[in-house]
Amino acid sequence: MQSTLWAIAAARNSSAWRLGWDVHLLSVAYCGVIVTGITYWLQVWTIEKKGPVFTAIFTPLALVITAIFSAFLWKETLHWGSIGGVVLLVGGLYSVLWGKNREDGKGVTNEQHPDTKEEIVLECITHH
Repeated sequence: MQSTLWAIAAARNSSAWRLGWDVHLLSVAYCGVIVTGITYWLQVWTIEKKGPVFTAIFTPLALVITAIFSAFLWKETLHWGSIGGVVLLVGGLYSVLWGKNREDGKGVTNEQHPDTKEEIVLECITHH
């Protein structure tokens, strides 16, 4: 919604909104059909093979790769705030995925978790 309003305010010339039978239409069709179709297919395939958590790894990587290519190919400026945001985003997500991987590796299930505070204390004492 915000992008639509900003685009309307920034590009008031109606010719900027028209798609003709040229490379602009081809690029929109390519991104809409091919790239999106392949992306969804790869996500479904990854979820079937590794589970939904594994697919979440690639979302922040796409942002990082896009920022790097934009800086090198189109000479866009990367600001320290953007770099810090990427570091926080990727670090936070990967720490969650690391914890999930450790949890899955130990085979922790809901049945193995103690239900009461006394069971938690007893379990901590017996394991340490």
